[in-house]
Amino acid sequence: MPEPIWYRELTPYQWRVLVCTCLGWALDIMDGYLYAIILFPAMSDLLGTTESAVIGWYGGIVLSIFMIGWALGGLAFGHIADRYGRVKTMAITILIYASFTGLCAIATTWEELAFYRFLTGLGIGGEWAAGAALIAESFPEKSRAKAAGRMQASGGRFFSCHGALSFHRPLRLALGFCSRYPPCPRRILYSTVFRRT
Repeated sequence: MPEPIWYRELTPYQWRVLVCTCLGWALDIMDGYLYAIILFPAMSDLLGTTESAVIGWYGGIVLSIFMIGWALGGLAFGHIADRYGRVKTMAITILIYASFTGLCAIATTWEELAFYRFLTGLGIGGEWAAGAALIAESFPEKSRAKAAGRMQASGGRFFSCHGALSFHRPLRLALGFCSRYPPCPRRILYSTVFRRT
């Protein structure tokens, strides 16, 4: 008799855990890639130069500080998750990386950006530690590795879907992915509400 498909035996709680950890990790990965996408314009503004070597040097320093925060977040929040619970810790770490990612937008110096990216890294590392532990505790042995694999792959799947959408202009415009194609309601709203002089 064939073995049943692993996800058919999951409880509603296990599905919630899987969905929440996958979304949390996908947003973690997106946060990490956002910096690479905005590195040149952001560092150009903060440093007051367009010289690639200077931007690359300071951008690399900021990225290194972010990665140090990521590693320390995994260590620190692993202990916090053991003490206060995986779910609470995961929620707090998502709040941390989301908040400090937002604060990166108001950084006025590269040092300030590095500080915000360090704190963002703490949240990202902590989310991975809490999410992976939550999956390990919530799933039975026969489906644990499959669920953990789904969580790890969620970041790549998110970007694959986003990449596919980027080639479909009408759908992209309808969903608000319109960085280069005006008129965009999101861009119009931003320019009228936030860019008033």
